[in-house]
Amino acid sequence: DANQIAVPLDASITVALEDGSSTQVAQNSIRLTLNNNPLTPTVNKAGTRTTVTAKPASPLPSSAVITASLTFSDTASPPNSFTNSWQFVTERTALALPAFSQKADGLVVIEAENFHATASPGAQRWQFANTPATFSGDGTMNSLPDSGASIGLPDALPMSPRLDYKINFTKTGTHYLWIRGSDGGGDSIH
Repeated sequence: DANQIAVPLDASITVALEDGSSTQVAQNSIRLTLNNNPLTPTVNKAGTRTTVTAKPASPLPSSAVITASLTFSDTASPPNSFTNSWQFVTERTALALPAFSQKADGLVVIEAENFHATASPGAQRWQFANTPATFSGDGTMNSLPDSGASIGLPDALPMSPRLDYKINFTKTGTHYLWIRGSDGGGDSIH
């Protein structure tokens, strides 16, 4: 689907085409690309429906905007050509880096999308997106779907989606957490 977010890096692309009333999809004309890189699709026809399926040879890049494009012709004389393009954003994978270290000034600055692990015990999960455009790093993290339901303490901790960050604190004392973000109309962050 167009404009999906958090698409798995090993996703397959599947498109269904319907024949017209007087023409059919010319199966040998079908071309499918991701970011202008051609894929080798499998094409199957059942009745008036042509299904095109392809999987990239290697995983898609993490947290990337991908443009898919499908071109094909029909069996009219002369043939009509069609192009359909759409975009989606791939999932954000956890960092495989060491812990963030506290600086000499006592600060540890982390972008939300640079997490070390994530957990999704319920229906919601953290999803990477590149909107709104006011983000300061690679993108934003959204806990979706936002059903408007509120989970009170103490259940909020084990039942809510979580992003984990490894931090090496080198200074003792009280530490403050500042969060820059928008709850998008939700009600809280813990």
